[in-house]
Amino acid sequence: MNPISCEPLSPIQASAGRPGRRLNGRKPATAKASASDITSTSRDPLWSAAADAKNAAEITARRRARRAVDLLQSLPQVDDDRIALVGWSSGARVGAIVAGVDDRVKAFDLLSAGSPPIEEYASQAPAALRPAIEQQLGAVDPLRWVKLARPRTILLQNGTNDEVVPRAALDALAAAAGKAAEVRWYDQGHAPSKAAWADQLDWTADRLGVARPIVKGAESGP
Repeated sequence: MNPISCEPLSPIQASAGRPGRRLNGRKPATAKASASDITSTSRDPLWSAAADAKNAAEITARRRARRAVDLLQSLPQVDDDRIALVGWSSGARVGAIVAGVDDRVKAFDLLSAGSPPIEEYASQAPAALRPAIEQQLGAVDPLRWVKLARPRTILLQNGTNDEVVPRAALDALAAAAGKAAEVRWYDQGHAPSKAAWADQLDWTADRLGVARPIVKGAESGP
């Protein structure tokens, strides 16, 4: 419960850029990709292993995010109608997928979120393997799933000088999101600036209908 207003809490689930880390919020429940989720793309051991690893990582991260929502909704002190997901870097890619498949999350703030078309990744493989790779990775393609997100549920916060995610990948995800997303650009690199974090807090609070300040004098942000 909110110690000031005695109202249910509005949790923000955060998904960080590296596995095993989180920016704030509750620690996500864990899950493992089953063997049935991962199939070999070819007899080429190098390309098969690379595609399998990429697929497995995305599937596991997506499942963790959705199980985290399960956990939050099971807690009596949480208002399960006001759940948001904040993701940065690879965490933002996961958020883009979840935005298209889980309407329990009311708002998605995605920072440095970019994804090239899977055809670009597959083009590096031998021609005979490309159809299988594209089919396998299509199940975890952020550009595919974010198209299904509800209108005005996503904030994309990108850096004009991102040294990790290419501008084309940032633009591709924004284009795929369409009317679901508002896009804001910042004079920053891959890591979010203070201005971006401040906007993230304001936007998320507004989307969840959270009155501010939540707790007078409390520190906020990562």
